[in-house]
Amino acid sequence: MLIKLKRERNLCFYFIGLFVSTIGSGISHIALMWVSLELTGKYTTIGAITSANVIILAVFGLFTGVLIDGFNKKKFLVRIDLFKGVLVLIIPFLFSYLGMLNIHLLWIYVILSSFAEVPTNQAHFAIIPSLVKDNKLLVKVNSISTTLLRIGSVLGPAVGGIIVSQFGIATAFLVDALTFFFSAGCLVFLKPYYSTDSISIEGYRQVVKTVKEFKDNIALSFSLILKNVFLRRLTMYNLVTNFIMGPLFILAPIIAKNTGLGAAGYGMLQSLMMIGLSIGGLLITLVEIDFNKVKMLLIGNIGFAGSFLLLVLISAKYMPYVVFFLAGFFLVGGKVFGHTIFQESVPKEHLGKFMGSFGFVGNLVQPVNLWLSTYFIGLGKLNEVLLILSTFSIVVSIYSFKFLNMHYKFEALVEDSGIG
Repeated sequence: MLIKLKRERNLCFYFIGLFVSTIGSGISHIALMWVSLELTGKYTTIGAITSANVIILAVFGLFTGVLIDGFNKKKFLVRIDLFKGVLVLIIPFLFSYLGMLNIHLLWIYVILSSFAEVPTNQAHFAIIPSLVKDNKLLVKVNSISTTLLRIGSVLGPAVGGIIVSQFGIATAFLVDALTFFFSAGCLVFLKPYYSTDSISIEGYRQVVKTVKEFKDNIALSFSLILKNVFLRRLTMYNLVTNFIMGPLFILAPIIAKNTGLGAAGYGMLQSLMMIGLSIGGLLITLVEIDFNKVKMLLIGNIGFAGSFLLLVLISAKYMPYVVFFLAGFFLVGGKVFGHTIFQESVPKEHLGKFMGSFGFVGNLVQPVNLWLSTYFIGLGKLNEVLLILSTFSIVVSIYSFKFLNMHYKFEALVEDSGIG
């Protein structure tokens, strides 16, 4: 099976572009979070920035899912990468270089880049099936994609921490912009095996028609969830775990600041999480086992939440590094198996709309907990917040072994949904 993947020309260009742009995004993320702390000195700023990103993903994702299904996904990804590259050059790089960057300009960048991120994620998700000849390769492709993406994420934060501490914020943003341009160049060479719709006059008319029928399309997506027991339960599980586990993903800069690790230490924590995720993804790729996808998803979430309990139970100086590595290793369960469940279960022509609706439901309540958690952490309650979030996450996931039907036939999802 790995030999078949090596012969896929599309995947080579796709993975290279994704890998390089991921390194740049990792560098930019370190710069963004660290400069936000430097400009305000408040932990709630991180919660606010992350919340804004989540809200935009949830709301705007409903519209972009509908739009993406009517556009040529290859051309769309090329153009959005070019836009993001120019955006980084205009706001964070230029104003940082001139020494004029402030929190207001940073907010403009965060909002615009978040709007660009939503359709990018959905288009990447929706284009993958068109890049392989055999759908049986999807699990391996998703695993390799996750592994390469996380290897890039390992290098990005580590390099970003060094760049920020040694060369400054402006240099970090410049590198990010260049990687977006490189990614756009790689995407130009993709040749999908089947049409992903084309941008033409007729195509634009179809998109306008689709937007006008927005309510019907969203209703179609939600009916897929409501009429199918498994997807309905999975959506409920996603809603609860996103609310509980969301703050755990933004702790790295806070822990680095509290422990005196600095920007370089922050980058290392992020990199160790990505190393753990990469190793987990690589194991899935190499082991020829037909995993129970739902079970692996739940085990991964339990392990991820349980890792952060170690910070409460063990106060050793090296524990943050161990915790973030373990958290990344278990996080692969949600990334690989969660994505594959949807790609196998939802009709390809509805993937964009479905992911927009699913993301909306899953992300809607997360900002509330993000703000509350960072507020209490700012009051010196880091251990208490970790204990509560980790314990509840573990309890919910353990209960879900019974709540979600382990033996559900994934092929039946489409048949039972009422969607042809």
